[in-house]
Amino acid sequence: MPGPTVYHAAAKAARRLRPGDRRVMIGAGGLGHIGIQVLAALSPAEIVVVDRNPQAVKLAESIGAHHGAAADGGHVDRVLELTGGKGAEQVIDFVGENGSTSEGIRTMPVGSAAAPSSSPEQ
Repeated sequence: MPGPTVYHAAAKAARRLRPGDRRVMIGAGGLGHIGIQVLAALSPAEIVVVDRNPQAVKLAESIGAHHGAAADGGHVDRVLELTGGKGAEQVIDFVGENGSTSEGIRTMPVGSAAAPSSSPEQ
């Protein structure tokens, strides 16, 4: 997914977020970092980043993410803890494999919006 597509996905999502809302972004690689910066610039939402690489999580926090969680098997519970048990109003999944999409959905309350940014998991 090229950078302009990431920008479009994050900017579209930002229009729906309100102060106090939370957004989980799965994947803090190159594309995820673009999405984090766009969302941080355009939205009042709190951003929670999940990635298996702790250094990528730290970098994400330094460029606009409010919280980070290492994808270590306990990350769904960690996201729920960070959100006071409420979960996130939105999830963008920049990974789209190895269970990331279903785990992202588990961080959300009923009625929220998930946006896979890659091919859906099989």
